[in-house]
Amino acid sequence: MTFRQINLSAVNTSISSMTDPLIAINSGATGTNTKDLGMIFGRGSDTNVALLWDESTDQFAFINTDEAGLTAGDVTISSYSDLKVNDLIADNVTGATVVATTGFTGNLTGNVVGSTTGINYGNVTSTVGTSTFNNITMAGNLIVNGSTTTVSSTNTTLTDNLIELNTGAGSNDADSGIVIERGTTGDNAFMGWDESSDSFILGTTTATGASIGNLTITPTALQLGSLDITDTTAGSDAGPIVTLHRDITGADANYIGQIKFTADNDANQSTVFAKITGKIDDASDGT
Repeated sequence: MTFRQINLSAVNTSISSMTDPLIAINSGATGTNTKDLGMIFGRGSDTNVALLWDESTDQFAFINTDEAGLTAGDVTISSYSDLKVNDLIADNVTGATVVATTGFTGNLTGNVVGSTTGINYGNVTSTVGTSTFNNITMAGNLIVNGSTTTVSSTNTTLTDNLIELNTGAGSNDADSGIVIERGTTGDNAFMGWDESSDSFILGTTTATGASIGNLTITPTALQLGSLDITDTTAGSDAGPIVTLHRDITGADANYIGQIKFTADNDANQSTVFAKITGKIDDASDGT
C-alpha cells in the first residue's frame, strides 16, 4: 500500500488522544533551520500563548503572541509569559525578576524576590557583579574578603563591646585607627595608633580610609573636661610624665612650651601662663 503525504493546516476535533510516547515536530528537516518550532494555544478573545523553540536566540520560551500558528517562520513574541513549577532545577537562572516563594538552589542573575518572611541564604558565592540587598538578618558569621568595605548609611550602631582593627596581623609596620573625612573643610582627622612612635595620636592627615602604611599625621588640639594621669611604676624617679615637645632650633630652643590657664566664664579674667624652659624637679623652680 502506498501512503501519500497530506499537508494539513488544521485538525478540528474536540479532543485528540495519542498513544505515541514521542511527538516529532519538523521531522525530517534537512539543512539549517530558520523556523521557530513549538505549539501555539488559541485562547479566543484572550492573547494566545505558546511553548516554542526560539530559533533566533537558541532557547525555549513561554510566550504571549498574536499569531495563531498558521504562518511558518519567525513567531512574533508579544511578551514572555509566567511559568509556575513545584521544583526548578537548572544550572543557571538569568532574568529580570526571580520569585522564590518556597525555596531555590542554584545561581541567580537578576532581582530576587522572596516570600514575606524573607529569603534564607545558605552559602552564597558571588564572583562577578554587585549584589544589592534591602534588609538582612544573619544568624551566622559575616566574612568579607576584599581590599575595601564601604558602608553607606546615616548612622551605624553596634552592640559589640569591642572592635578590633588589624585582626590577624603579624609584625606590624602600619598605623591603625579611624580616619574622619572632612570634605572641603580641611585635612581629614585621625585618631589611632602611630606605629613609628609606639603611641596613640590625634591629628590631621591627607590619608583616607584606603591608605595603608606609615601615615603622615600632624598632631592637633585635644579638648577635655579634665585629665587624670595615673602611673603605678615603682622607683624613686618614677611617676606620671607630661612631655611638651617642640622641634625647634635657635634662640627659642630652650622655650619648650607653656601651660595655659583660662577662665572662659569671666571676661575680666586675665590669661595666666606657666612657662616651662626646662626640666622642673619642684613646682617652686619655675613660674
